Amino acid sequence: MSDDFEKVPAATGGAAPVPECPSLFSGNAPADCNQDLLYDNDNCCVTGRSCLGGDCVNGQCRAITLGTSPDSDEAVGIVPVGDWVVWTTGNGGQVLAVPRTGGDAVTLATIGATEDECTTHITTDGTYVYWVDYGGGAIRRVAVDPPGTMETIATVPNGLGGWGRIVVRDGLVFWAMGDSEGIWLANADGSSTSPTMIAEAPAPYGIAVDDTHVYWAENGIDSAPTGKIRRLARAGINTGGEPEDLETDEEQPGDLVIDDTHVYWLTRGGVVSRIRKDGSGGLEDLSTEEHEPKALRVDDVFVYWTDPEGTRVRQVRKNGEDLRSIVALDDGVFPQGLAQDCDTLYFTADDRTVRMVPK
Repeated sequence: MSDDFEKVPAATGGAAPVPECPSLFSGNAPADCNQDLLYDNDNCCVTGRSCLGGDCVNGQCRAITLGTSPDSDEAVGIVPVGDWVVWTTGNGGQVLAVPRTGGDAVTLATIGATEDECTTHITTDGTYVYWVDYGGGAIRRVAVDPPGTMETIATVPNGLGGWGRIVVRDGLVFWAMGDSEGIWLANADGSSTSPTMIAEAPAPYGIAVDDTHVYWAENGIDSAPTGKIRRLARAGINTGGEPEDLETDEEQPGDLVIDDTHVYWLTRGGVVSRIRKDGSGGLEDLSTEEHEPKALRVDDVFVYWTDPEGTRVRQVRKNGEDLRSIVALDDGVFPQGLAQDCDTLYFTADDRTVRMVPK
């Protein structure tokens, strides 16, 4: 078996935890495929790689549509939770769920009917999903299975969440106030008397957390290489610790994820980059040929992202080799949010659909 199809566990990827995975196929056609399996839906490219009900075409699984947002709404953030795939509807102000096998969508929450009350990026702790209010300062959550009642767990006075990302870990919620300022922290159960700004950050976007640090991307000035990748020691949150720069002079860095050793991020200039968590070893560019990539994930072998203007979902090995597209959508259909579990990628698209494809 080619190492394009190593059986590997998936790593935690920034906005949502990924369970330990006993095995999966991380690969893509047509490199090193078994030529007898190029159109086998149950053994696509290699034995055991099922297309999960989709078609295998030239050794590559086609994406399957699981659900669709209502007319005039969007499909933005996405995360798998148990037997469900949950997504946000952007300007529709809703959080919806659909079974992983597809079917009718269930409404988990509706935040309001005003123009600014949008649901965008989303994360989970395995029981609840959490999201940022695009046009306000509220962080909300709702249980998925069984569905619960929506709760507001924290509010930043006069805050504007914008496109800032959110992550939950160790009973805490960390988020970036994308259209105002700051990296914020609150208890995930809503028991905080008020949220805490743990770092000043102009126009922050992507955020990730491990046992020791909080990492984030600062957008900088439009169309100028002034963005930063920063981190703050968690031990310093209550003791006045200062953030440190891992990388500067980035062109509007956006989504950001981590694994055990590195921080990965996207830039509006079309670059996928990484650096060691302590900043040593220098910057590595994994791809420089994208079109304003949007959402990012990582497992133990590959880095994955959506490339809306290229109408595709992409991957590259962590060493920068084997750059390729996993999914190519029809012209004019742009992939947006991205999530993963052990063997599957889930993504939203601007035609209001929620889709999945095997890794």
